[in-house]
Amino acid sequence: MDCRSYQRKNYIGKEVFTPDLKKEVKIKVEKHKIITFNVAGEDGKPLPNFEVKTNLSKKFQRTNTLYFVNEQIDSIYQVIVRKEGYKDKDIPDFYPGKENSINLTLIKKEKKPQGAFLTKLKTIFSNPAAIAISIVTVLLIAFGIWLVNAYLGKSDKSPNIQLTRQQIQTYVEGDSLLLHTLEDYKNMWQSQQKHYVQRKGKGFFGGQVEVDSSEWKKVWQPVFEKIELAIKKRNLIKVQDFAELKKQNYSRDQQSFKNALGKIDSTKYVELIRKLGDVSNLTLSDIADKFDEFLNSNNPEKQSIAENSKIGNEPNPSDINVNVPNKLRESNIKPNESKSESNSNDIIAEIIEYLKGNELEKSKLEEYKRLGRN
Repeated sequence: MDCRSYQRKNYIGKEVFTPDLKKEVKIKVEKHKIITFNVAGEDGKPLPNFEVKTNLSKKFQRTNTLYFVNEQIDSIYQVIVRKEGYKDKDIPDFYPGKENSINLTLIKKEKKPQGAFLTKLKTIFSNPAAIAISIVTVLLIAFGIWLVNAYLGKSDKSPNIQLTRQQIQTYVEGDSLLLHTLEDYKNMWQSQQKHYVQRKGKGFFGGQVEVDSSEWKKVWQPVFEKIELAIKKRNLIKVQDFAELKKQNYSRDQQSFKNALGKIDSTKYVELIRKLGDVSNLTLSDIADKFDEFLNSNNPEKQSIAENSKIGNEPNPSDINVNVPNKLRESNIKPNESKSESNSNDIIAEIIEYLKGNELEKSKLEEYKRLGRN
């Protein structure tokens, strides 16, 4: 067993293989970019042990680098940097494609003297009148909060980063469709479902709750269904259900996969599954290339012509086993030949012209072969 890796500026790849079994090794590389965060305090000294969070992850990570691959590099994210004892730093429109490193300054939180605060509380609550006023004040504040929640709904002001509809749509209509990314998007979008349903109470003292689901129906639900369809498509690829895959809808960026799959006859599915192997980590265009390789391996004539075309040679009609009627081979045509003989000449001209082309279909060649036998 051996391992080979490939690394070039902004690209990296790795492949494990057995030298005795493989003479040629193909290494799939991914475009990648690493962003370094340099965080310091107000005095300019570096701060260790800070945490970073983006909308690619649900949790903060204690790290000074972020790693982005492929289409992630050209997306926009919200980044939050935090450290205990300091105010959070929010970067709302972080674009990895334009940055190599980020320099940030965190501001310390103000601390109130604990001793003075406790002394003040002791002085206040030693007075019965002050105690009564404090209790009434707390009740009024609680009642006010309840009213706000009842009429306007409880607003979520947590620093959780939201996944946008455009980010999801770009990915599910793209070329990658990797299952782990789709599952992450699905979970994050489900967690944001509550933001698309508005709840309002009736009357001063509560009552029936009014629910407005119009945004949920127009925005959240259609996006969720697109994620589900993309996951279904990737699972069909995983189990290699080609018949069902042909029934799916594909975006503009996925047409190469659709077209390559459409060329494969159902009688070849078993052989294709045996040769294709595991494609769960390949993009749709990479899988389409494997489909084309399979088609060429099952059509030696077409493969030979395609190879000749690559080196500038035109197809040789004599290499194609097509029987042409002897009548059509005659070059001396008399002026008084019948109409059928004239049609035969038209057919041979059509055959020769077709053999000069780059696109040779087996069904068409068989048709010409039958004409030759007649």
